[in-house]
Amino acid sequence: MQAVCSGYEWDVLLCHDSENRVCGVMPYVTSKRFFRQYVAMPPLCPYGGAWLREDLKDSYDATAAVARDLHGQLEQMKIAYYQQPFYVGNRLPDALAEIGYRTKKRYTYRIEDTSDLNQLLEGFSKNKRKKLEKKTLTYQTGTMTAEEFYQFHVTCNAEKNKELWYSRETFLVLYEKSQEHDRSTIICIRDAEGEPLAAAFVVWDQHIAYQLMNCYVHEESDNGAREKLTLEVLRFVSQHGLGIDFVSHRNYLRHYGAKRFEFQVVRKSRSPLISLLFFNRWLRSFRYSKL
Repeated sequence: MQAVCSGYEWDVLLCHDSENRVCGVMPYVTSKRFFRQYVAMPPLCPYGGAWLREDLKDSYDATAAVARDLHGQLEQMKIAYYQQPFYVGNRLPDALAEIGYRTKKRYTYRIEDTSDLNQLLEGFSKNKRKKLEKKTLTYQTGTMTAEEFYQFHVTCNAEKNKELWYSRETFLVLYEKSQEHDRSTIICIRDAEGEPLAAAFVVWDQHIAYQLMNCYVHEESDNGAREKLTLEVLRFVSQHGLGIDFVSHRNYLRHYGAKRFEFQVVRKSRSPLISLLFFNRWLRSFRYSKL
């Protein structure tokens, strides 16, 4: 939370069972708009919500009890607006829906098993493999600094008349904090002269890596650089024994063998004005999200 919450106030709600053991946790970020407090996700944090203790995650009764407990705590806080995307596979959204919260399905693309790189490459579509064969043997795979990545992303999006959905300061703090725990990397594809063509910022936990951002030179979008970048990201996560979540709903990712996974966004509002604010934010993030 420290990595993604620079400039925000955050805390954690705890739920306890009958023996006073923690059975559920919900990290959250609070802010204010129109003099009303709301809970929402910080930038560059694709999933949040609450987690159940591992031995309880398949129990309907435990899930329902944690949902009621969280609801009670949020009510005491007098939150005007609440919205969090829950992690893929999390069952708490269904329990929260039963007590009055609204849920919306969203999708991301993932590859859970990356152990066999050759098999992953076979999962690329014929068109993607053809692009890889064009001139990518002359490309260089390496990295770049956080500052270089941010400026490169700004340049790439400007070519498409798009804005970035995160600030330089937010990204630099996230990069620094994740580097302290050896949980992030920047993968860059350059041409034979060393000019960057594509780059991705990847973070990971114990089981899965998340490609939070990727960018590429738009004028050279048909040169195989994006395909080469995806292959190198897969090579990296394969070497580390991780799955990969591309953190994107774009269905072109199926051409890399990725499969669509569902997650749910949970929302409850007492303020039409804040609801409208977040709807406009969603439209903007959808428009300017990564390709």
